[in-house]
Amino acid sequence: MEVRRTVSVKLDVDSNDAALLRETVDEFLWAANYVVDHAWQGEYKTTSKAQLQAETYDDVREQTRLHANLVQNARNKAADAVQSAVARWKQGEYAGKPHFTSPTVVYDKRCATFHDEYVSLATVEGRIEVEYLLPAADRDTPHSRYLDSDDYQVTGAELHHRDGQWFLHLRTNAEVESDTPKQATTGHRTVLGVDLGVNQLAVTSTGTFWSGHEFDHEARVRGAAWLAPAVWHAGRSREYPVGRREGNGPVQTDAPPDCQRYHRRSRRERVYDHRLRGVERHP
Repeated sequence: MEVRRTVSVKLDVDSNDAALLRETVDEFLWAANYVVDHAWQGEYKTTSKAQLQAETYDDVREQTRLHANLVQNARNKAADAVQSAVARWKQGEYAGKPHFTSPTVVYDKRCATFHDEYVSLATVEGRIEVEYLLPAADRDTPHSRYLDSDDYQVTGAELHHRDGQWFLHLRTNAEVESDTPKQATTGHRTVLGVDLGVNQLAVTSTGTFWSGHEFDHEARVRGAAWLAPAVWHAGRSREYPVGRREGNGPVQTDAPPDCQRYHRRSRRERVYDHRLRGVERHP
C-alpha cells in the first residue's frame, strides 16, 4: 500500500534568490492562466493535457523564461482546474473560469533536486540552491518522521510564498505492508482515509483494511439504516469504530452509548429517523 505525506519546510532565501523566485512565480502563474484561457475558448472546453500541450507549449516557451518542465507543470495545473470545472458542471453545480493568483510553483524531479538539507530549484535565470530551515533532529516532527526516513521518498514539491516567507511543501510517499483485520492490532482506531470504491472502504492507522464486502453484507442483512450513526457522527468530524457481528449474536461495537442505543431500536424507528434526517433509505 502506498502512503503519501506532505511536509511543509521553510526556506532560507536571500534577497537575490527571492527576486528570482518571485519572477518565476509570476511567469508560472501567467503560463497557467494562458493555458486556461486557451482551454476555455468556444462552447466546448479543452481538458486533454496532450492537446493543450500541443496547442500551447511553443507559445508559452516563447513568451516566458520558464524551464521546459515548469511549462509542462503549469499546463497540468491549468488542465486539472478546467477538468474540475467541467466535472462540477456534470454534477449540476456552478463553476466559473479558473484563474490563478496564489503565489505558487509546482516542481517535480525534472526541475528540482531534493537533498537532505537543501534543494536545487529551476528559476527563470537557471538553478539556485536554497537551504531548509529544519527543526532539531532529535524532536519528533513530520520532518524527522518522513524527510529523515529511508522509507519515504520525496517525489515533488510546491513552492509557496506567504507573509514574506518562502515554503516548500514536499510530497513524499512510501510503500508499506498492510495486515488483514485479524492480524492487525486494534490499539489505534483512527481512520486515516476512506476509499470511495467498494474494494477497500477504509484503512486505519494500524493498516487495517475494512472491505466494502463486509458493509454490503451488513446492509443487506440488517438494512442500510444501521450505518446511520457512523455517518451522522462522521458528518460532525467525529469518527467512531463500526461494530462487527459475531455469528448470529448482537453487533459488537465500541461506539458511544447514543450509537449503541440506535442499534437496539426497532427497524421502524430507524427508518423513521432516517426520514427525519433527510437520508434516503436503500430498498
